[in-house]
Amino acid sequence: MLNRREYLHPEWTIEELCQVKVHPMKTLFTGLFALVSLGAGIGLGAWGAMLETAHDGLPTKEYLESQAVETDTSHSPVLVVVGKRTWDFGSMERGMPNEHVFVIKNEGGAPLILAKGDTTCKCTSSSADGKEWRKGEKRSIAPGDKMEIKLDWTARTAEDTFSQSAEFSTNDLNMPSLRLLVSGKIMRTVRPDRDDWNVGGVSLNEEGSARMRLFAYKGQKLEIKKQEWVDADYSDHFSVTLEPLTAGELASEQGATAGLAVLLKIKAGLPLGPISQKLFLVTNMPGVPVVEIPVIGQVVGDVSISGPHVDSQLNKVSLGIVPLHAGKKLTIFVNVRGSAREQAQLKIASVEPAGVLLAELGAPKDENGKVTYPLTITVPKDAPVLNLLGSSEEQTGKIVIEATNTKVKQLPIRVKVAVQ
Repeated sequence: MLNRREYLHPEWTIEELCQVKVHPMKTLFTGLFALVSLGAGIGLGAWGAMLETAHDGLPTKEYLESQAVETDTSHSPVLVVVGKRTWDFGSMERGMPNEHVFVIKNEGGAPLILAKGDTTCKCTSSSADGKEWRKGEKRSIAPGDKMEIKLDWTARTAEDTFSQSAEFSTNDLNMPSLRLLVSGKIMRTVRPDRDDWNVGGVSLNEEGSARMRLFAYKGQKLEIKKQEWVDADYSDHFSVTLEPLTAGELASEQGATAGLAVLLKIKAGLPLGPISQKLFLVTNMPGVPVVEIPVIGQVVGDVSISGPHVDSQLNKVSLGIVPLHAGKKLTIFVNVRGSAREQAQLKIASVEPAGVLLAELGAPKDENGKVTYPLTITVPKDAPVLNLLGSSEEQTGKIVIEATNTKVKQLPIRVKVAVQ
């Protein structure tokens, strides 16, 4: 049995370590000594800490006041919004106007300068103390004074919520920019089934007609109390009658509780050119005094053209610039209206310049009160370099359509094109 008293050799094996004799009394004294040493160390540390903090304490009120930094606003502006910078208007009718007044106060000792910035959409405008406030313009508020800023807007959004704002820059260092916000929910009590009433091409010598649906989303009955045309000069050419919607039409519109069909009649005799009229309908629905319906279209002769890249007012079609040896084709439509449209016959009388422009009429089709002929215009691949993009008739190409049994016997079509 090994009897080592001082040190254990680092190269001993496990069997040798297991044979070392350990004196039990010596082990006890060694453990007690370690405990006493630990307790003494803890006690000395705590006593030292008490000595170091014996004269410390919580900061007094007088000390905190002496360390505070005073803020002097006697020589600077201070912007204060009386109330809130945001205003929730609750709910309003789509397409209707609204407004809100924000109050700005200067609680500083120097003039407060505000410069108008951007608004989030054209539907929102601002004014200060009753005067329109344009972007970049500045307004001044004297110390102690107030200013009213009014935001006006029209809820034209198609969404169910509305949120718009106006931005201002200021000379208040603590508030260099100010944003005023209005928001809320948009209701639809009454609305037409489209934003405008496009009646298309209306014959100069014949009556035109169109139909629109008007839906209501509150109550079980929709009534029109009054109707009015904005353009009084030609109001006698327009008339409207009303009839109930079918059950299927009403069911097709989600949320609709009532509705009317609006039938439009346009008398012959309007001048050639664009139609720009507006119909106001006064309903029985609360909060919706007027429904506004723009009426647009074109008054045309018995024979007219339509289609892509066509100016029907000037009987002009634009093919643009065609690369050399590329060629191009474009199909437009020649429309025949009038009581004799079914007996009318069209043919191509001439094409200029010959060989550079080709034209071909297709089979006619009778639809929507007119007979339509497809007209295909071709720039062949072997067309020479040329420029027919001028503004005068001599500087453009020309296709002449000849018609029988119509009041318009010939229809010249100007063609603008260049090959390069």
